[in-house]
Amino acid sequence: MPSKKTGLVETIKSEQTHELLANGADALIDTLSDSDIVGNIPFVGTVLKTYQAAQGIRERMLVKKLAKFLEYPSQMTEEEKLKFSSQFEDTSKEEEFGEQILVLLEKSEDTEKPRIIGRILVAHARGHFDYSTFMRISKMVNRAFTEDFDYLKKIEDASQPSNADIENSLYSSGFLRQKSSEKFVFHQGMPVNTDEGYELTDYGQWMIKFGLTTEPIPPSE
Repeated sequence: MPSKKTGLVETIKSEQTHELLANGADALIDTLSDSDIVGNIPFVGTVLKTYQAAQGIRERMLVKKLAKFLEYPSQMTEEEKLKFSSQFEDTSKEEEFGEQILVLLEKSEDTEKPRIIGRILVAHARGHFDYSTFMRISKMVNRAFTEDFDYLKKIEDASQPSNADIENSLYSSGFLRQKSSEKFVFHQGMPVNTDEGYELTDYGQWMIKFGLTTEPIPPSE
């Protein structure tokens, strides 16, 4: 496996990364079969150099996941990138961030989750929530099933048929919470709230608003 020392913060800030991803992550991934291009790609070199040398799918998938993750952060303005990078006190904190992200990408079972995590990072960089919340949501994304995200997007759509199994899964991941009812039943002489189903947590709302859409992410007010 490639070294974890990726300089990921500098990669996000790099104009070369922006240029390489100008046509989207899929366009970049298509170029990775060209040996001449692969040898000269500058960003996260230690990871990308594994593409041709890798004997297994795992290493190749990591490159694809990384490209998907970087697609939206690479489009941030220079001011946003500088503001994002300024929160790391020193290079050790930057490396810690890079290591955590690569671990998350490695654990993602597909390339959709890295794209979502990249958009969540942009929302953080634009002031919608703090770094701790960004990391929490990113880890929650990995705990959930990608197939459940379509259901989450429509959770407040009354026309969507209810699916208790999917709702329980999204509840376990932290995107839903149980509703509290003002109605009570009595158990052993004590009033107990009745379960009225699920509703979105703050994390679920941020996930829908920023992670599960292709719309531009605005700055926070």
